[in-house]
Amino acid sequence: MTGRPPLYTAELAQRVLDALSSGRTLGEVCRETDTPSEITVRKWVQEDTDGFAARYRQARQAALTAAPGQVRYSREVADAVTGALSRGRTLAEVCREIGMPSLNTVARWVAEDRDGFAGRYRLARQNGHGRTGQVAHTSELEELILRELMSGRTLTDICRDPDMPAVGSVQAWLAEDRNGFAARYRRAREIGCDIVADEMVDIADDRSQDWILRHNNDGSVEVILDAERVSRARLRFEARRWRLSKMLPRAYGERLDLTARHDGGRDDRESWADLLKEVDGKTRFLPNKRHDGE
Repeated sequence: MTGRPPLYTAELAQRVLDALSSGRTLGEVCRETDTPSEITVRKWVQEDTDGFAARYRQARQAALTAAPGQVRYSREVADAVTGALSRGRTLAEVCREIGMPSLNTVARWVAEDRDGFAGRYRLARQNGHGRTGQVAHTSELEELILRELMSGRTLTDICRDPDMPAVGSVQAWLAEDRNGFAARYRRAREIGCDIVADEMVDIADDRSQDWILRHNNDGSVEVILDAERVSRARLRFEARRWRLSKMLPRAYGERLDLTARHDGGRDDRESWADLLKEVDGKTRFLPNKRHDGE
């Protein structure tokens, strides 16, 4: 391993992740000059250096799930996008060209800040279009918003992305209900709630960072519970539970809704009442634990 970088740096890690995201194997990347060995990279993953493990899995997953024909990130393609934006072209126009990434792909590059792309992208937008004004309604924007909602993101978070409309604009689209947007929006939010519910299980099950090393004054080291992280995880869990209970109370509310309808739309209040009467009749003569000990 002579001549290989021995230490972790953020720049070196990002170079490896970008190469993996483009579909290259770890072996191919690590055979290049000035790149760490496979053993070193796997050690970064094992030790989760600077949060590298999650980003590594994300890069590998991006390479595996890329749709056929999807344009992968490269500096040349990124420069072509920012160059076109600097000349005053819109992102929608650029993304319709052959060999260019989709709107969703560019948005992901900005969110992930690939190779510092987010800053270059915003500068190109400012140079080509001045200050961002109101974003015009398009079917492409509708679909992008719906996809992001289905992934569990909130509308306010989505609208903070570059080239996205303001929250008020999306609410106006809902009021106008163009092309049935309101119903599709509600369905996307419901699907997103299911994703959030799955995330809650992941948050509760994740114990990877619960324990930390504490160095004592006498030079000894002990493993202790990271109370701050546990409290933060509990807060994240409770915030999601509250949100789900308000958005979909029938599915995620704490109280049983006896007036809820099934998918078929039939009112089952009478059947619920019959069931409760039947249960009450069967349990009326069972032993009462409170009196058993008397």
